[in-house]
Amino acid sequence: IIEGGLPEMTAPLKLDGAAPLLTGTLRTDIEAAIEGCRDRLRQFLAFFVGEYLPAARADPACCALPDGAAIYNFCLKWHTTTDLTAEEIHAMGLEEVAKIEGRYRDEVLAPLGFDVEDYPTALKAFVASVQEDPQFYRPTTDALLQVYRDVCAEIENLLPGLFKEFPRSPLQITTRQNGPAAYYLAGTADGKRPGRFYVNVSNLEKRPTYEAVALALHEAIPGHHHQVSLAMENEALPKFLRHMEDRRYEACPCRPNMYSSYVE
Repeated sequence: IIEGGLPEMTAPLKLDGAAPLLTGTLRTDIEAAIEGCRDRLRQFLAFFVGEYLPAARADPACCALPDGAAIYNFCLKWHTTTDLTAEEIHAMGLEEVAKIEGRYRDEVLAPLGFDVEDYPTALKAFVASVQEDPQFYRPTTDALLQVYRDVCAEIENLLPGLFKEFPRSPLQITTRQNGPAAYYLAGTADGKRPGRFYVNVSNLEKRPTYEAVALALHEAIPGHHHQVSLAMENEALPKFLRHMEDRRYEACPCRPNMYSSYVE
């Protein structure tokens, strides 16, 4: 796992220096700054490859740690608030996946005329068909952004029947030209910056609109926006819980992504 990141870490060493159009002192200063960064990166890579990697354990799983099984079971209980074992929870997951696949087979694929006797092949054909269907793509960034705004507005209308509390912080839906398909950035406690739901509008031919509902539910409402904003606005909580970074999924114990994944 760790070695897999080496190509990305070494990539800056292969980049060109300052732009050819730059001349004189400005070019000299920029070249010196770039070389300084590269030198520090070389030092880091020397430590990483020479000392860190040889000392890293081969098995990244929690069970490879001292008392790893006990740590895992503690985190499992904290996350699920149950005394179920890992095997029991895994079995529940498999059962739920089977239910979802059954509904997908009977309520989606079969009515559309796919041969559901061979479910894997039928599902693959269905996915390929929607990926190639022009009705699920928008020709402009504004049109794609409007899809997400419409989806969020529809979700917002349904929330009063499901939730009793709502954040004071507004949600702003805006665009990005890079990064994942969509993501959320929390607002500030003083309300000066709203929570922001960023939608990637680059490569429009790779941004199908059928992803909008799941992404909006997870990243925006009632996903990270409700979860993070309500916590931040709750003055009864200690500060470290109010302002916990919502993207720190590796923090343990930590609940953020479990909630937002569930609301999808």
